[in-house]
Amino acid sequence: WPYWSALAQELMYRGTVCITGLRGEVDVPKGCDAFYGPLLQVGGLIKNSGMFIGNEGGLSHYAAALETKTYIVYGGTDPVKNLPPCGDVSVISLGIECQPCQFTAKDPAVGCDDRKCLKQLRVDEVMRQLWD
Repeated sequence: WPYWSALAQELMYRGTVCITGLRGEVDVPKGCDAFYGPLLQVGGLIKNSGMFIGNEGGLSHYAAALETKTYIVYGGTDPVKNLPPCGDVSVISLGIECQPCQFTAKDPAVGCDDRKCLKQLRVDEVMRQLWD
């Protein structure tokens, strides 16, 4: 999802924001914290957070297992197949007709070039889904 930095900036109006994951993966906005430590320490940070927002991947599953309120941004992957099996998890998605495309002819790995499911999912829509 190309808007992580913009989302972090918007979330800073509501509280402290910390970006974690791979160093250099996201531009860290001024005033935003970043932590790239060992997984055990990242887990402590996530466990003590009010919420976790991530893409469909390992840290989102980790956050759900730690029982932190978890929001996962989904593009082409299928939440039914990929949703963590435990925790308080919500799907953030544009919800367009071609979603999910995972394992279909429109799968980005197979041939979807526009990825509008992620490019058109703007920060204001994510914020709306976070607080609806």
